[in-house]
Amino acid sequence: MLAHAKQQIEIPLDDEDALITAAALSDLDNLPLTDHELAQFSQRTGRTRERSGTVFATVPLATGVIADGHSHRSV
Repeated sequence: MLAHAKQQIEIPLDDEDALITAAALSDLDNLPLTDHELAQFSQRTGRTRERSGTVFATVPLATGVIADGHSHRSV
C-alpha cells in the first residue's frame, strides 16, 4: 500500500487574497455567496459518526453492479 501524503492548506497572503477576491467578483456568472446567503445554510444536525453506531467500509464492486444496479452473475 502506498502511504498518502498529508494535504496541506496554504493560506494566501493578503495581496494574493485580494487578487483572488477581485477575480471572483469579476465573474458575474459565479459571484461569491453573500453573508445573507451563507446564513441560510444550517449545520447538519443529528448524531455524530462516533455516536451513530455506523461503521464505514470500502467494498469493491464489479463494474456491472454499479452500471446496472445488479450483478449479471447468479449466486
